[in-house]
Amino acid sequence: MSLILQALRKSEAQRQLGQAPSLLSPMPAMRATRSNGWRWAAFVLLLALVASVAWWLGQRGKYGEPTTLGDGGRAIAAQPDVRPDVRPQVPTTPALIESGAIATRAPVANVAKPAQPKPVQPKPTQPIATVAAIASPAIAVEPPTAPPAPAIVASEPELRVLADLPPSDRQNLPPLRITMHVFADQPTQRFAIIDGHRVGEGALLGDGVVLSEITRAGVILDLHGWRVLVPRP
Repeated sequence: MSLILQALRKSEAQRQLGQAPSLLSPMPAMRATRSNGWRWAAFVLLLALVASVAWWLGQRGKYGEPTTLGDGGRAIAAQPDVRPDVRPQVPTTPALIESGAIATRAPVANVAKPAQPKPVQPKPTQPIATVAAIASPAIAVEPPTAPPAPAIVASEPELRVLADLPPSDRQNLPPLRITMHVFADQPTQRFAIIDGHRVGEGALLGDGVVLSEITRAGVILDLHGWRVLVPRP
């Protein structure tokens, strides 16, 4: 019976050799790779050790030798190795010394002596009376001036309005109807149209009636010595 089972297993294995493995086909047992794992771990550790040693040597060469502690615990910096400069000295021959080619000492420079100050001679003093006469010259006394007389300002006649004149004064006047009134800063540019005539300052409007001034409020007439305002329309 066992021989039959073994024969069936062999025939089944030979039949499945040329087919792709399925989900139910048994997987071959994998060999343990413990020996290969140990080799890789040792190789990685060796690389890390070599890298750390190289870094330590580079830092030591960059910053120099570490400081050592002397007596009392104080840090003593490593001093650089200073070697004495040994150069061959050229012997001086007696011929050079006798000829004066090699000077032993430089001549001492002459130091100029400071000049002595000259004695200051006192200035002759003037008598006190002469100094007082020079300091206080005579002051001329000016006579008091009389204050100027106040200027007499000519008083202008009182300004009256045309409507306030009595009828007896108005009946002898022209109509004095203002249809246009133009006021400007320049007196030559001011004008008004009164009773259909364009007139300016200083124009004669009738018997004894003179246009004295053109203002913003109207025109001012000189009426027999009286100043009369005719309002603008």
